[in-house]
Amino acid sequence: METVRRRKLRAYFNSLDVRGKGMLSSDSFGDAARDLAVSLDIPPEHPGAVETRLVSESLWVNLVAPMASYTGGEAEFEEFVQGMEQLMLKDPRDYKQIFAPVVESWFELGDRDRDGLLSQDEYLMMLVGGHHVPVDECQSMFEYLDSDADGYVTMLELQGGVFNFFYSTSAEHPANRMFGAF
Repeated sequence: METVRRRKLRAYFNSLDVRGKGMLSSDSFGDAARDLAVSLDIPPEHPGAVETRLVSESLWVNLVAPMASYTGGEAEFEEFVQGMEQLMLKDPRDYKQIFAPVVESWFELGDRDRDGLLSQDEYLMMLVGGHHVPVDECQSMFEYLDSDADGYVTMLELQGGVFNFFYSTSAEHPANRMFGAF
C-alpha cells in the first residue's frame, strides 16, 4: 500500500502527465504552465506566461532531472518520487527556495484582475486549466484554502495549502486533494 506522501505525489505526477504516458519531461512542467495561460486567454508568449513556464520548468531541472534515467529525457513515477524526496521533501525549509516561486508565479498569472487575491473563478481556471483537476475537487479545495471565508484566496493561503500538500503526513488533511483525488 502506498504511503500518504506517495499517493499525493502520484496525484501531482498525474496532473502533470496530461498525455497519460506515465512519464514526465521538462515539457510536462512547461505544458502545465502553457495550459494555464491558454485557459486564462493569455498568449503563451506573454511575458507573465513565459516567466511562469520557465519557473515551472525549473522544477524539472532542480527536482526530477537529477534522478531521471534519461531514457529520452523522461522520468517515470519512481524517479519523480526519488527527486522530490531527496531534493525537496527532506526538509520543509527547502519549499521556500524550490516550490514557493512556482506557486507565486502561478498565483500572479491566475490573478486576472490584479487585486492580489484569487476569486473562486480565478482559482478554478488555474487548477482546472493548468493541472486538469476536476472542478468539484477545486471547489472543495478553494473552500479549504479560503481560511477566513471572505470568498478569496490570498498568496499566503495558497502557499500554505501547497506547503501542507507536500509536507502534511495526515491522511485526512484537506490539502491532500490539491491536485485532485489521491
